[in-house]
Amino acid sequence: MSAYEERRPSYFGTPAVNLIVVLETSLKIICKEGITERVKRHQIYAMAFRAAIASLNLKILPKTNKIAANTLTAIYYPKGVDGAALRSKMGNNNIIVAGGLLSEIKASYFRIGHMGSVSSNDLIAVLAALEHVLLELGHEIIVGKSLQTFQKKLLKTDSLTFKC
Repeated sequence: MSAYEERRPSYFGTPAVNLIVVLETSLKIICKEGITERVKRHQIYAMAFRAAIASLNLKILPKTNKIAANTLTAIYYPKGVDGAALRSKMGNNNIIVAGGLLSEIKASYFRIGHMGSVSSNDLIAVLAALEHVLLELGHEIIVGKSLQTFQKKLLKTDSLTFKC
């Protein structure tokens, strides 16, 4: 930049303006919602989402819900369900789930993010697709159980007027 200001020839890199604009927009959204409300929303959605996952007889990676993240749920594949097939079929339903990261068990679980500007409708869509895919892959579930569980948990909370 100093070379540019001194009118000397020099390489000048263009900053990633689009990333700066996106960061500014994201920070405005966070400030509008308020950090306390944002954290509370993530806690409520995580609690309801994990309850919905449990209703499908699926197990999460953390030993207890108390130590589970509020922004992501790591779920073991059910016995007899091929992980690659589950992830692929979820993708075919326009839902992207990530594979495991822990090298020694990465093939035994998948991850679903529920962070940022996620809404309850987003999570309902994920659960509906997950139920559909689990049925396709032969995992026995009660259809609609996760959706019912998720929504009942949300109704029990005092604060459903989230801005995102």
